[in-house]
Amino acid sequence: MTLAISECDGAVHVEVVDAGSEREPRVRGGLDEEGGRGLFLVDAISDRWGMYRDGGGRVVWFAVRFRGAGASEVGAEG
Repeated sequence: MTLAISECDGAVHVEVVDAGSEREPRVRGGLDEEGGRGLFLVDAISDRWGMYRDGGGRVVWFAVRFRGAGASEVGAEG
């Protein structure tokens, strides 16, 4: 598994390459499911996400846009 994180057009862009998976990713949130909970979380927090294949395997990516400066700082005084 390979993880890449970058900044692109005002967003954090994350890609995860999984060389061993041939299945399409599914978004599932059930506690009794064997998989899919990670994509359930990605879908909930990201502005957009998707999947494509390359020579290394399946690549799942997501992007989260930056919010206003200081909006997410813990303990910031206003």
